[in-house]
Amino acid sequence: MASVERQLLSLKLALHQASGFNTPIVMDAPLARMSDEMRENLAKILLEINKDRQMILLLTTTEYSPEVRKHLDRSCSNKFTLKSSANGYGTDVEDLE
Repeated sequence: MASVERQLLSLKLALHQASGFNTPIVMDAPLARMSDEMRENLAKILLEINKDRQMILLLTTTEYSPEVRKHLDRSCSNKFTLKSSANGYGTDVEDLE
């Protein structure tokens, strides 16, 4: 496992351990600075670690590659696309299910 993957998972697990709760985790662009292979590996690992926890991932289209999608979609309950509204004063949400 690469250094970036280890750091991300260590932080996440430390937060859960310190709090004593299996609280939901929100991760913004967790796969942004990784190679395609590292993204796919981390997607697999996140699924294993989060079996009993809610996880909200905010991913770019680059991060949500077909390789990552094939792993995350197996346990994904909802998927949405967020786009800036036409007037620039809000966000439009599209349900992808």
